[in-house]
Amino acid sequence: MARINSIVAKLERQKMKLSLDDLARRAGVDRTTLHRIETGRMKHNAEHVVARLAKVFRLEPEQLTATQVAEVEIPADDTEIGLESPFLYRSQLNVRVPHEVRNALHLVAWRYGMRPLDIIEIAPLLFHVVAAETLKQRSDKLASLRDLRSRILDMSGSFPHLHERMLNDWNAEEIGLREERSITARDLRGDKVDEGDDYVDARPLDYDDSVDNPFVAQLRHRLDALQPADSEPELLYCWSDGYPPRYEICREEALAYLGGDADAGEEIVTGRVGLHEIPKELRDVGQAEARATWVKERAAELGAKNAAWLETLGLGELGL
Repeated sequence: MARINSIVAKLERQKMKLSLDDLARRAGVDRTTLHRIETGRMKHNAEHVVARLAKVFRLEPEQLTATQVAEVEIPADDTEIGLESPFLYRSQLNVRVPHEVRNALHLVAWRYGMRPLDIIEIAPLLFHVVAAETLKQRSDKLASLRDLRSRILDMSGSFPHLHERMLNDWNAEEIGLREERSITARDLRGDKVDEGDDYVDARPLDYDDSVDNPFVAQLRHRLDALQPADSEPELLYCWSDGYPPRYEICREEALAYLGGDADAGEEIVTGRVGLHEIPKELRDVGQAEARATWVKERAAELGAKNAAWLETLGLGELGL
């Protein structure tokens, strides 16, 4: 038995604009089970559940149960990247990232005329800047709230005929203390806010830790402020502990590389097909149309492979 990736399951459902009830009807899977999958509460999933959801989402089962990754190699030899100075020390970095991240690395490099290596080298600093900014803003907002609460408490005794909770909510104070501890611990996603007495509910009713955590909220705020007016918006979907971030950026560059083919561009931006998979003979400037065709054929091939695998399980079309 495998475990379905809750982030992938929820994201794919949202992309298809399906409610949980819609997905339950399409996949023939109980709505309660789907909710438990998306909230990460299902530790194991039956093979038929994985297969049915993979069919609806047009994914391979392996994509639904594990992060689709690709190898990224950064050469250690300076001569390979045109840097021969004996005083510049470099080491090789081998990491595994989702296709969409690897694609985004190259698309961003194309947009700004940089090398992918330049972006990787500056990434820790950029992360630090946004992380520190996030924590500072949380701290400043908490200080402002406490100042306002102090002014309210100064009015104690002004309403002797009313309950003291009108001016003093001990739950709010406890939640504030949890936020303070989270900030002090540099807890970027705010996970530690849940640590404390169980009788204090610190979260909104519809809180989703992968979508609404403070670091994702700050990144989304920064991204939204830079949205171009004349093109499709760039999106940050989610990022939670143990899973890679899900975002869609630089669609314009993907379309340019693929001759304006929107369907092929979608496969690249969402990471269903990796740029590094495109055959070398199709990477020349004049091969945009051929590249787009190859990308769509590759995506269709993956879909057909998934469908064939479902057939071996006797699941057929699942009513689709």
